[in-house]
Amino acid sequence: MRDDKGKKGQVTLFIIIAIVIVVIGVLIFAFYPKLKATTGFSVENPEAFLQDCVGDDLRGLVKTISKQGGSLSPSNYAFYDQTELQYLCYTENYNEAGSRYPAFLVDSFQQEITENIKLTIDNCFDSLEENYKSKFYSTTLRKSLGKIETKILPKEIRLELLNYELTIAKDSTEKYTSFNILLNSNLYELLGISSDILEDEVNFGQADKIQYMMDNSNLEITGPKYSDGTNVYIIKNKKTNEVFQFASRSLVPQPGV
Repeated sequence: MRDDKGKKGQVTLFIIIAIVIVVIGVLIFAFYPKLKATTGFSVENPEAFLQDCVGDDLRGLVKTISKQGGSLSPSNYAFYDQTELQYLCYTENYNEAGSRYPAFLVDSFQQEITENIKLTIDNCFDSLEENYKSKFYSTTLRKSLGKIETKILPKEIRLELLNYELTIAKDSTEKYTSFNILLNSNLYELLGISSDILEDEVNFGQADKIQYMMDNSNLEITGPKYSDGTNVYIIKNKKTNEVFQFASRSLVPQPGV
């Protein structure tokens, strides 16, 4: 009888532990967004809070745009791996050089980031203000004149947040008007190689992927050629696993000629 009671007690204990684990899991799932927004909050360093708050969304946005040829909503595209891949050089005619669009790939990518990260930044500023208020600070936040400048640089992407005015007051008053958000990235290199490949597409109708890899040992360049003459270029940094990919159709020989 004692053994049976001991076994029943163990079963009951396991059930209680299982219930506690489930409850904890539900609570984490329900409150994770708020936890993320407040983790690491320091009244002395609002920029660090914004870095943490914006960082994941910025990384995800850059990855999505990169996999779609530099556009979050491709207009003229080919399908590759169930993804709409923007044509960065295109003509619908045979034996004709394609036109490059956009003309300046880095500038266009920067604009895509700027336009699509604004809501995240505004929400993160609101969360920042709420955190100060929870610490009994008096706050004034002005976002109406806020301006985002995105800069794709060697080794990093930088968001410069200008004219977002945050004033906090408690024992003393502090005023902040500019912030920087940084993302480690080799996108600058990938876009530079892509621009060179696009020049080859305009002039020759294709690029020598093997030669580019010989000249840039840290890159892997692959991609199929479609029956309509479309070339797909998948450019990957082997160290960071970052990828930029796009489609091109240029100087396609007319069939049967």
